[in-house]
Amino acid sequence: MLDKLKQLKDLRAQAKQLEETLAQEKILGVSTANKVSIEMNGNQTILNINIEPQLLAPDKKTELEEALKEAHEDCLQKIKQLMAQKLYSSGINLP
Repeated sequence: MLDKLKQLKDLRAQAKQLEETLAQEKILGVSTANKVSIEMNGNQTILNINIEPQLLAPDKKTELEEALKEAHEDCLQKIKQLMAQKLYSSGINLP
């Protein structure tokens, strides 16, 4: 029983370290037309959003919404890959 508690405590410490490491990473996601970019850290916190001025016109609302979704999805996919890589290289073994 004590061994399991020690393993849990070690796993929590490793997870905290991984979270701190991911917070230092910056990932850039872009829309397919490169008109919107979103920068996030490895913990999925948005750091910056860049929108091309022509998308700010009222008649471009739908295009802007789509570009934002594309850039966000691109960023999330890159973060998932980064998290998997960091998790694998950290040696954390999940049950």
